[in-house]
Amino acid sequence: MTPIERLQERVRAQQTRLLVRRWEVRQSATSKGTWYRLRRALAFADAVYAVDAATLAVLLAEGWKRAPVGDELEPTRDYVFVSRERASRIASARPLKIRLSAELLAEPHIVLVPFEGITPT
Repeated sequence: MTPIERLQERVRAQQTRLLVRRWEVRQSATSKGTWYRLRRALAFADAVYAVDAATLAVLLAEGWKRAPVGDELEPTRDYVFVSRERASRIASARPLKIRLSAELLAEPHIVLVPFEGITPT
């Protein structure tokens, strides 16, 4: 193989990698990006609790906002970030490990407590 042929082969390989990368970036806005967004929400959390529907309704009525990633799952889940102080007053809160697991994904209502000084987006 001549030097020019080797260079042409390297260019083709680079173009192929760029096409794949471009496709992956486009997919991040669709369902493929859901797991990334869920992992990102969990990365902001210092603590995670499972709560019942009544407790979640009270939190939403108090003005706490749902994380939009829960709407991307089927069936939909409720992920709500609340302050540590507010989470400590939830009597029915059951702590969960902070990781993508069957236990976490099985719970329909989740309260997330962000790290101190972090505002989850």
